[in-house]
Amino acid sequence: MKKNEMFLMGGCAVVLSLLFATSTNAATADIKTKGSTSFTVPTDIGSVIKPGTDNDIMIDGDQTQIDGVQLLHAPNFNFGQNALKANGGYFDAIYENYKEKSSDTTSYAIPHFVQVGDFSADTGTKWQVNVEQDSLFKAPTEQGHELKLSRIQIHNSTLTNNLKDVSALLTGPIIPSSGYISIPVKGKDGGSLPILTSKASQEDTGSTHGTISSVVFRKNYLENDYGSEATNVPALTDKNTDVKLHVPNTDTAHAKAYSTNLTWTLTVGP
Repeated sequence: MKKNEMFLMGGCAVVLSLLFATSTNAATADIKTKGSTSFTVPTDIGSVIKPGTDNDIMIDGDQTQIDGVQLLHAPNFNFGQNALKANGGYFDAIYENYKEKSSDTTSYAIPHFVQVGDFSADTGTKWQVNVEQDSLFKAPTEQGHELKLSRIQIHNSTLTNNLKDVSALLTGPIIPSSGYISIPVKGKDGGSLPILTSKASQEDTGSTHGTISSVVFRKNYLENDYGSEATNVPALTDKNTDVKLHVPNTDTAHAKAYSTNLTWTLTVGP
């Protein structure tokens, strides 16, 4: 009897172990759901960023856009007040000023720059920014004196993009061996000057789509040289030696305030 009882008990033990073993294999069943979104070409123009960063800045200037390609910034050129010279001269432009936040009371100097955001929703978008001076520098009277031969010169530039290697993306102003290029005056110098152009690659690595590109009129521009984190912060009245107004002595400038307008034209396509 004891042997039979032990057999039965052993049998129970075997059955129980099998039951425990099969209970650890959970059953599963699946259903599927969807995630979805859509994007549109923006109608609102975005913020200007500090060239070479993703950081928004506050800086004066008009903006425009065509089909999602946005001309975010173009510079004013203020050459300041200068003493007359017998032989004319070269006069450097005062840096642009910007704030790092809208709530800031502190402004910082930064070299002059042009900036374009490409949100056209497609690779291979061709765009270009050109500049032309609308008229000669002129004193503010109806018969005001004009500086007929004076021109704004760009001596150096640096290309930046907030996400990609610029060499595959952009072309900047082509500066000849003379060391500078002059901004042409409308009707006098043969047409506008290309300043910033996309290479319009169909490959993602060479496309500007979804990025912000800048040309900074400064040799070897580095973003860390300007703003609150810079070691030697330029003063707001310091001058950018890579943007000059050349006034030859034959223009015989008077002791007056001269001004002109510049037109920055964004072209998209074809």
